Amino acid sequence: QLISTLQQVIRCLKERREDTEKVRQVEYLEMSNERLALREALGQSEIVVKDAEEYSGQLEQRLEAALHWRQQVEEQVQQQCGENETLHKHLGILKTALDMSPSATPS
Repeated sequence: QLISTLQQVIRCLKERREDTEKVRQVEYLEMSNERLALREALGQSEIVVKDAEEYSGQLEQRLEAALHWRQQVEEQVQQQCGENETLHKHLGILKTALDMSPSATPS
């Protein structure tokens, strides 16, 4: 009976060892899956960051173009204002000359 009991103990120990090994394998697979998931998430994050950087660069280019356009418009407005002032002065001179001419008739 002692031999039978020892055989049962040995069987139990073998089963426990096998169970422990299975648990280790499952834990290893779970860790591997977690690592793969983390790598995939990291890869996706890198793609998102890259896309964001590209979009940011596009926005910077658009902003620079808009600022350049604004500067051109401001220069054109200043030029037009200067031309308008010159025309206004010339009109004032012409009006004065017309008012002073002998052929001017009162209105």
